[in-house]
Amino acid sequence: MFLTNLIACMMLTAVAPLTDVQRAKLATAHDGGDHREPAFEALLDNVRQWTPGVGDAPIRLHPDLDAMVAEPEAYRGQLYEIVGRLQQQTRIDQSNEGVVEWFIRDEQGRPILMYVAGVQPDHAFRDGERVQIVARFYKRVDAIARDGKVHQYPAFVGVFSTRVIAGDQLWLGLWVVAIPVVVMFVLFGLLLIYVRRGRPALGARRSIVRPVVEALAEVDDPAALPDDPAEALAELRRRAEATER
Repeated sequence: MFLTNLIACMMLTAVAPLTDVQRAKLATAHDGGDHREPAFEALLDNVRQWTPGVGDAPIRLHPDLDAMVAEPEAYRGQLYEIVGRLQQQTRIDQSNEGVVEWFIRDEQGRPILMYVAGVQPDHAFRDGERVQIVARFYKRVDAIARDGKVHQYPAFVGVFSTRVIAGDQLWLGLWVVAIPVVVMFVLFGLLLIYVRRGRPALGARRSIVRPVVEALAEVDDPAALPDDPAEALAELRRRAEATER
């Protein structure tokens, strides 16, 4: 969860403050109604002034959605970071700087309406993906859900959405990097074991050859023999030939 939140917060946004005119229009928002009103246009004007980058606007990470639905006027215009799973998309403006209505469920499964500005018609977001977006709280929207009943939803207006890497995908990416490293260390360990085992084998061969050579030397010649087995055998051969003469 920590890694997921860390990646989700990597997108930075420089947020333009609400102007006096935008605040005045936002105050006229009609809770329960749809988005066709001056308050919605005021928030769109504001979010379209945002730019990617580092800003100093206070962004709240844990919205109290129930309180927003119960008392929307107390939260109107406040900035929040929303993270959830995209369930449904509806384009409500066909222009190049169009607006898409997203139905999102957050980490607790709570429903959220999100109006996202500046989404291109060929955008790559798909239903079921986890997304993160900075947005201003707009109002409470009453709408008929798929079950045929009227439900109340907290509605936001935002821009600059991005995907959130799920935990299993994140670990999969880490494994892709880690596996070659692990294989390299295993091969290095096997090579080290092979080298260490090879040295005792050579030493054992010398320990076997040397006593035999020394025993033969004691019979023929008390002089010391070379330490190297090959040289010792050559010396024994020389001595044998000298004896035959």
